[in-house]
Amino acid sequence: RDAVMLMDEKRLDKILDASADVELPQNLYHCFRGYAHLIRLDEEQSMKDANRAIELDPQHGESYLLRAAIHAFRFRLRDAGLDLAKSQEFRQGTALEMALLGLIRGVMGQLDLARKEIDELVAQQHGSAAVLFVRGFFRWVWLWQSAPGDINEREKIALAAMEDLNAAATLYPTVPYMFDVRADVGHWLYWTMRARGQTGRAEEIMAV
Repeated sequence: RDAVMLMDEKRLDKILDASADVELPQNLYHCFRGYAHLIRLDEEQSMKDANRAIELDPQHGESYLLRAAIHAFRFRLRDAGLDLAKSQEFRQGTALEMALLGLIRGVMGQLDLARKEIDELVAQQHGSAAVLFVRGFFRWVWLWQSAPGDINEREKIALAAMEDLNAAATLYPTVPYMFDVRADVGHWLYWTMRARGQTGRAEEIMAV
């Protein structure tokens, strides 16, 4: 579950390849294999795994969240909402569920609900690289979703995202996607500082 939250498909692959040794149930195998495909943006194969996981165990919330995530990223918001609701019927209270609920709701534009879920996740699981990355990733989504016109608000969100992503990268420095997100947040900060006329500070941010 940490590997999913960190979007670390290589680590996830290793765990799944060894799944017979840990006697991973088949529904979980397809669920987490589906997340690995989704991280690689192979939505078609991810959907096949999600459907197979639900077929094998129709009472596993994380499988419905996988399907909700696929729908959300395709902007099929009605279908995403239906699967989100279904996931809540079988919620186990895992950190992954909380992370995905927050991120999916963020992508769907439900920013207040998303923040509540992410804040609760951080309160319960504070300090882990996975949780810090999830919060940084959510703040990145927040920037794109709301694109705050208030320059102070935009800077506040971007700086908070950068703080989370820097901490996550220090704890877990081997996930390329983490640095892709951090680079984009850096661009938000760069242009925000340029808009303020703080060219020197903007150049410092880009140098990092």
